[in-house]
Amino acid sequence: MKKVCQMMRDYREQRGITQTHVARQAGINPKRISQLETGLVRLTADEFLHICLNGFGVTPQIFFDDQLSKNETHTATDPTE
Repeated sequence: MKKVCQMMRDYREQRGITQTHVARQAGINPKRISQLETGLVRLTADEFLHICLNGFGVTPQIFFDDQLSKNETHTATDPTE
């Protein structure tokens, strides 16, 4: 599973959004976005939520939906067993 910081970077790049735009929308320093995406600083749960909602305008769930579906198919068991 990818790290959350990498998923955020991938999401941003796939949509052609700049770090500056995300930072401006979230009201934080663009340097902070860069540091988070490269793993130079730790991303807190509160900060992740804030960046998702305000910087990207999405719920954090979108970063995990695909990963959860993949994990569910690998760990699913037959309830009749």
